[in-house]
Amino acid sequence: FFFQAEDGIRDSSVTGVQTCALPISAAISRGLSSMRARRPDLRYAASSGSLDGLLKDLREGELDLVVWVSAAAPAQEARHCWSEELVWVRSPAASVPSDGVVPLVSYGDHCLLTRTAIAAIGNIGRECEMTFIGSSIAGLGAAVAAGLGVTPLPRSCANLPGVEIWENAPLPKLPSIFSGIFVREGADADDREQVADAIAAALHPGPSLGDGRARSGTSAAA
Repeated sequence: FFFQAEDGIRDSSVTGVQTCALPISAAISRGLSSMRARRPDLRYAASSGSLDGLLKDLREGELDLVVWVSAAAPAQEARHCWSEELVWVRSPAASVPSDGVVPLVSYGDHCLLTRTAIAAIGNIGRECEMTFIGSSIAGLGAAVAAGLGVTPLPRSCANLPGVEIWENAPLPKLPSIFSGIFVREGADADDREQVADAIAAALHPGPSLGDGRARSGTSAAA
């Protein structure tokens, strides 16, 4: 199986086999592990890229699955689709000003989560300062725990050592993002759908916006 994840971090296509930078990578691994218990004959290769490029590869048969994250719901039906609540995460010991510049820990301004946070803060007339830019969820969590700033994360991924979800923060409420899985149609689609279902169960144990039967065959804008 060849699948790629639009991880909400990079907007440019990335080639080669690598892990995703967002915390979905650990959940994807759990999903594949559960699938491997049933189908030990399957092998997997993963990389990341932009959604448009991934869907093109899916249509052309270069990919079997696309796991994606987007600010908007897809324009086409997916095998699985769900919304993710974004929350502010901080160190319990840190003091973050209730006005003025917001210290932001992030993946950089090419990240969907960062852009969402900057836009929300800008809407209330405040500015952000990138106090730390990291490349992994562990690095961001450590920076927040050390008091370098706050960061936006999906609520389901915010259980990190030394940090807490900042409920009722003096910051704007963040909009939800959307995640899901597209599956290539054609021969052996049942195998691909079983893998997609296992990944979805690990990524999002709750109910899906999709019915679990919809499949992708056309392009959609992220």
